[in-house]
Amino acid sequence: MDEYLRDNYKADENYLKKAIEDIEASYPKEVIYHKEGKELPIIVISPDTGSDFVKEAYFLPVLWVVEINSKKDLVL
Repeated sequence: MDEYLRDNYKADENYLKKAIEDIEASYPKEVIYHKEGKELPIIVISPDTGSDFVKEAYFLPVLWVVEINSKKDLVL
């Protein structure tokens, strides 16, 4: 676990590892980390909206962005 992450976000290491696994399993178009390596905050571009990552709605410094075609698409 990165010292920056521990000191600045106080994230549980197991929780973060699971979140990253779920991010990767959502097959995003792109994942942008704070620095090199897997550090918070994380921006996830176009994850599969049916994935566990999206369904679990992780509460840590993560932003996921998807393209929508209509207002109806906003309700997942």
